[in-house]
Amino acid sequence: MLGQKTVICIYCFSNTYDSVLKIGRRYRVASLSVTRGDTLPIIVNIDSNGEPYELEEGDIITFTVKKTTDINDAVLIQKQMDKNTGLYCELTPQDTKLPYGKYKYDVQLSQSNGRVFTIIKPSTFVVTEEVTTNVPS
Repeated sequence: MLGQKTVICIYCFSNTYDSVLKIGRRYRVASLSVTRGDTLPIIVNIDSNGEPYELEEGDIITFTVKKTTDINDAVLIQKQMDKNTGLYCELTPQDTKLPYGKYKYDVQLSQSNGRVFTIIKPSTFVVTEEVTTNVPS
């Protein structure tokens, strides 16, 4: 159960450097940045009252990216995590092929009992320029 001392961290790992790029805490801005067309693995870590929060059956964490927080803006990226996937999702090169610029993202926990928590408030998501494109595999 989420308590008053809940801490949320979001870790994004570069597939090149395998290091933590950004860390955010609950209700604090946690800016994320990705090079256009790159893969971005994301791990959400929830610590509630000193204990790791484990997703229960029916709990869903949703990571969403839109141009702005306007309710009428289209969802550009949306990934869900549940008990089966764990607290992990991955943005694919197709997901991150957005025009360069600043967007907004948030992370929401919907618990099986109907409670909903925005665990990372709307924050900046930046798609940066790329130089290498269309490399044959």
